[in-house]
Amino acid sequence: MDLTLMEAAKGTAPVLNKVAARILEQNSPILRWLPFRTINGPAYQYMQEGSLGTVGYRAVGGAYTADSGVINPRVETLCDMGGEVFIDNFELETMGNFIALKPQKYEMKQSALAQFFDQEFFEGSRLVNPAGMDGMRRRIVGNQLVNMGNGGGTLTLAKYNQLHDRVVGGKPTGDFMNRTLNRKITDLVAAVTGSTLITYEKGRFGTIDTMYAGIPINVIEMDNDQSTFLDFDEAENDDGTGSANTSSIYSIRFGPTYVHGISTKALPNVRDLGESQERPGVIGRIQWFVGMASEHPRSAARLYHVDNA
Repeated sequence: MDLTLMEAAKGTAPVLNKVAARILEQNSPILRWLPFRTINGPAYQYMQEGSLGTVGYRAVGGAYTADSGVINPRVETLCDMGGEVFIDNFELETMGNFIALKPQKYEMKQSALAQFFDQEFFEGSRLVNPAGMDGMRRRIVGNQLVNMGNGGGTLTLAKYNQLHDRVVGGKPTGDFMNRTLNRKITDLVAAVTGSTLITYEKGRFGTIDTMYAGIPINVIEMDNDQSTFLDFDEAENDDGTGSANTSSIYSIRFGPTYVHGISTKALPNVRDLGESQERPGVIGRIQWFVGMASEHPRSAARLYHVDNA
């Protein structure tokens, strides 16, 4: 059964791992939605439908044209994602009386992991880093790409709705974008007299979530300075050539047969390793054998070449 991090944390897991699950979800719009499938071994294999084959009429005495659907085998491998926390003995001695230094350092490292996972989820590329994973930008191709306009175009609700239509069933779990595009969507809806497309709901972590036609809008940005890797800095072409200064909106459907994570364990492993043998201080580690899969060819769509006009 596929579980989100918080669902997995309800089971019998070490306390440090459960705390990490809460912090990761709190700092990652992706991990609030993404279900994880536990796998054995370093890779996950599945079959993705290509084409269904043909059917038609048959005349009396005639024959059907025999063919079969196309099934494309896919293999997703796990990557080793994580980091280490080092706290110098000087910090422990001089700052421990004023703040809960050790928990704070661990929480900061887990927040960094959440933001790194989000960035790799969208923009990861094994061509750039063979030890990493391919993100949605490399996975979304063909008809799942919606062009706002060559060289950049101003966002419209018509194109935004077209983006949703490309996702299987027209039912994405959520949309993901920068804060500026979020504001542009609410402004476009506000300009439509009597529109009720935009609503607001209270989120699980005390946030106020914006909904467009019942679809949650998730803003991707760093907490400390509001920077975003979904900024208006995309090249005109996905191969990195040309200069368009545009951004993208991603619409994704999560689920066991759509977009989901893979891991040897749903929760990352957090370990307090104690005194460091190399330098004076204590050390801890967070490690996650993790990956992702997009099982349906219409699990996600991308509206690209959106400019800041």
